[in-house]
Amino acid sequence: MNQIEDATMDKGFITDLPVLTLIEINGADAIEFLHGQFTSDVAGLASGEATLSAWCDPKGRTIATFILARLGDRFWLLLPESLSAAFMQRLQMYVLRADVNIVDLGQQSTMIGIVDASLNKVAALHPGLEINQEQTVIQHDEYTFISCLTDSLIVIANPTKTQEPWRAYQAHLPHAGRLEWELANIRKGLPWLGGQTSGLFLPQELNLDTLGALAYHKGCYPGQEIIARLRFRGQVKRRLCYASTDNRTILQPGARLASAGGEKNIGTVVNSALDAKQELLIVLDRSLMEAGQFVGRLIDGEFPGWPINVEYEINSGYS
Repeated sequence: MNQIEDATMDKGFITDLPVLTLIEINGADAIEFLHGQFTSDVAGLASGEATLSAWCDPKGRTIATFILARLGDRFWLLLPESLSAAFMQRLQMYVLRADVNIVDLGQQSTMIGIVDASLNKVAALHPGLEINQEQTVIQHDEYTFISCLTDSLIVIANPTKTQEPWRAYQAHLPHAGRLEWELANIRKGLPWLGGQTSGLFLPQELNLDTLGALAYHKGCYPGQEIIARLRFRGQVKRRLCYASTDNRTILQPGARLASAGGEKNIGTVVNSALDAKQELLIVLDRSLMEAGQFVGRLIDGEFPGWPINVEYEINSGYS
């Protein structure tokens, strides 16, 4: 960054992203290998594009969700740091004799999140940089810009190179912390899995089909037969929804919910954050989503019956 131009941003915030880490996958067989593992159309992802993606187990349950970016013949995965070690170890087991390298770049990179800000105004801080659309990966000077999430940008650089852009962004945007990042993702309906939720959900239950992270036209990958059968022969009985409650007792990811007075599991918490109110992403029975509110309680643990407002409207295209 040789020069910082003036730009005025009237919304949004910046935050560091220690909750995410970076993995690179390269090698002559990387495209074929990843296309046969992940839920998105890896072979159809052009260099300079990014997408939300996921990896499932043979039973079709989602191990992790992540941002997948292609840079030439290399692929970058941005996923929760808490899953990184287990994810890499498990993925390595499938490599066998393929020419594929899985490299942890977490210690060699720092990420800055720019959330709900005008991407054009952010680009104006980097002379010569143009960010024209979502799902874009751009390498400019010594920085990589990934715009995969709506009105948000992730800037990746060597830890020694992030101080100057950080000062530039901070002159125009307030600095926020982990809570604000989590709230932004919850409000956008973006599910991030952790140790308590990895392996619990089918990808359609996390709305990965409507988020563009699930390709039905591609060939086999772990769990593909079960996932396809759910689309073509069955019906998704639970969907991800945005909900809120005034109860200050935090509902942790993985918490199983029942209706007050009932014992049946009717939903599972995916993500939660407590601010003025408690905001949640819940994989919930669709009948309760349509009702708009229910009195929920924890199946395991103390969470007295309390109204939970379902504020996410079911997309009419869901099946």
